[in-house]
Formats: sequence, structure tokens, C-alpha cells
Amino acid sequence: MNLKPNIQVGKAAIIVPIYYKLELYLIIQECLDSLKRYYPDFNLITIDDCSPEPIPPDWLITWQNEKNLGYTKTINRGLKFAFKKADIVIIANDDLEFKKGDLDKFRKIKDIGIYFPRDSASGALDTFGSIWGMNKATFQKLGLLNEKYKHFFSDRDYYQRALKFKIPIIKWDDICITHHESATYNILNKKELFKEDLERYQRNDK
Repeated sequence: MNLKPNIQVGKAAIIVPIYYKLELYLIIQECLDSLKRYYPDFNLITIDDCSPEPIPPDWLITWQNEKNLGYTKTINRGLKFAFKKADIVIIANDDLEFKKGDLDKFRKIKDIGIYFPRDSASGALDTFGSIWGMNKATFQKLGLLNEKYKHFFSDRDYYQRALKFKIPIIKWDDICITHHESATYNILNKKELFKEDLERYQRNDK
């Protein structure tokens, strides 16, 4: 099923790719509920990446991929659509839980740069973690994510690209988003997927 997303001009957009299994119901439900509860003024773009189990009927899915594309291609699909009308776009995992105020700074992005808060699971220094955003001017300079990486490391590749083009990378240490990473990583058995993309990233880094 492919629906026609409705994006309002001038509003920030947030892209949430979803890969659903029953064991993840409560985690994804809380992610979507917290966005609707605290950020109704955001354009919410939810993309079902051909989940192995039926999406709950009460979830408002923007569109469904006809086949599993993987994280990076799904995000790129969302970026191409969102930036047709939105001036600011946020990319967020479906295993985040938001509080009031967590995303307020994204509304105020004016300058070129990539902006991201801390999340409760990420300790890496060369990646944006589970949530990050940018304005249209930044996207026009950096383009889409590198689809060579199907699920992982496309954000690290983008981070390195930003450094190469001298695009500012701004981390908001005063904000910490709750991230249920270990639950989704184990349930979806991402170990092999991570290993494959890690090998690609390491080969490219040499």
C-alpha cells in the first residue's frame, strides 16, 4: 500500500522508518505516541520497510515499501519527499521515546549544519546516533545517504562527508533522548547486518 503523504509547507518533518515485529509493539507504539503527544506540529513521515508482520491498523503509516529496502534507502526515500516542502528534516529511529522539549531546538535551526542530541545508548564520537536533523541548505550541499551501507554506517559516512565539506556538526549535550537500542538490536537479530556493513565501511576507510 502506498499512501499519498500530506506535508505542510513550513513545518519541520520527522522521518521514522519502521520494521515491525510483535515483540517491538510497545517500543514502537511509545515512539509514535510520544511524537503525537508532544510534537503535533511536526510533519510525521512513517515508512514501513516491508515489515515481516502486519502493522497495527491504528498506526498512521505514511507509506509502505513494496519490498524491504533497508534503512538507508528508506531514509533517502523520506528525505527526497520531505525536502520538497519542509525546510527542516529530522531522522529518528523507531525505538526512541520522546519527552516534552526534546525536539524543540530542531524547530529553530537556521544555519547550515547537522544537529543532534545525545541518546541514552550511543557512545560513538563519529556518528549522529539514533536521531539527527538538518535544514534544506545543508541537504542541498551533502545530498542523500550512501546506499552502499544498507542498514548501518550510512550516518558515519555522512558525518565524514560533512567534515570534508566543512559543514558544522553541532551536538546538543543538554538533551538526552531515551533509546531502547539493545531491545531492537537483539529482537531483529542485527548482528550479521552490522557485520556486513562494518566490513564495507572498513574497506572504504583504507
